[in-house]
Amino acid sequence: MALKKIVITSSTPEFLPGVQALRNSLKLHHPDAELWCFYYSKGQDVELPTDVNYIHEAEHLGPLIDDGSNFRHGLPIGPDMYARILIPNYFESGRIFYVDADCLILNDISELWTMDLQGYPTACVYRPDIGWHAGGRQWTMASGTFLCDVQAWKNYNGGLTEYMYNVMSHDAQKLKRFNLNVESVMSYAHDGKFLHLDAAYQNLTYYGCLVKNDKVAHYAGPKPWLIEDHTDKKRTVNYRELWLAYYDNDLEMIKRLSDELPETRAKNAMTKENRGHRPHLSEREVEQNNNRFLEIYSRVQGK
Repeated sequence: MALKKIVITSSTPEFLPGVQALRNSLKLHHPDAELWCFYYSKGQDVELPTDVNYIHEAEHLGPLIDDGSNFRHGLPIGPDMYARILIPNYFESGRIFYVDADCLILNDISELWTMDLQGYPTACVYRPDIGWHAGGRQWTMASGTFLCDVQAWKNYNGGLTEYMYNVMSHDAQKLKRFNLNVESVMSYAHDGKFLHLDAAYQNLTYYGCLVKNDKVAHYAGPKPWLIEDHTDKKRTVNYRELWLAYYDNDLEMIKRLSDELPETRAKNAMTKENRGHRPHLSEREVEQNNNRFLEIYSRVQGK
């Protein structure tokens, strides 16, 4: 019997373009997989991308470190960001791969459902430079993507989900160094006890160093599509054209831009000097892309 492959994300109306591109990327590389989404409408009645299983307005089990009163890049940090810790409450068992809505699946990720987790409840990219403060414990989880073993989460430490709400209710209030985000909560709760995924499972595109075998591209920071309130909206977005190709499900352009990626990453790849990646496009193609981004922006704004 084939293992059921489920990928889940979370979104508000501003991030729905990301959900559409993510859906298309998953369908291309894993037509047998399902995409689920924790969705918080913020009271807006908008058209949702199809072929996605939505969990609407999922209720949290307790207070959050931040319920929307603080901001990151000008956007409120709200319940959608923390929804990922609710995964075991909506699935009985199996493995669920969480990815942020500003990600693309770039290659086959089937190994996630068969790899040996070595007794850990979670597999996640290890990044000692991540910068999240987690109360003095290890804060090395790049949890914009991670693999959740549902039953292991339920069994771990009296329930890993419940433990994270306890962290937010008690521990976080007592600790001086605790960033206001779910990544800090995840890092604190795991305390370094997670299986390290290969870095290919979350390549941060602002470094401009994607390679052909990367599994997931994460458009952290400024987004390929315009979000009006994002403070970094004028910053250059690497691989913007690749994201648009996935958004439009343009298979020819996806192949063309993917083929342009290098085979291997340079040793000094993660430096500012390598940022500002631009593909080889004609002036006409650049103009067409710019027009498409304007159309996407207008759609998000309801114009």
